[in-house]
Amino acid sequence: MIVEEYGARDWTFICQHMKPRTAKQCRERYFNYLQPFLKNHAWTRAEDELLLKLFRMHPNRWALISQHFEGRSPNMIKNKARSKKFQILLK
Repeated sequence: MIVEEYGARDWTFICQHMKPRTAKQCRERYFNYLQPFLKNHAWTRAEDELLLKLFRMHPNRWALISQHFEGRSPNMIKNKARSKKFQILLK
């Protein structure tokens, strides 16, 4: 991966190798989905329950909520909370 070679800093340079993506798109994609420590597998029941509890305490505070989840980005948490399955649990 190009980020491993050059580091996660110069997104303008990195996006030159990722046509037609912009620097912002490259950066967001990396931080939200491609970082090596992120978990991209299905959410566990325990994670669902924790998210439900934290969302009720701190609605829409994705960065704050993500501090309680190892390997989940704030964007992953926001997407999960806005999913239909999660919305059913909120009711």
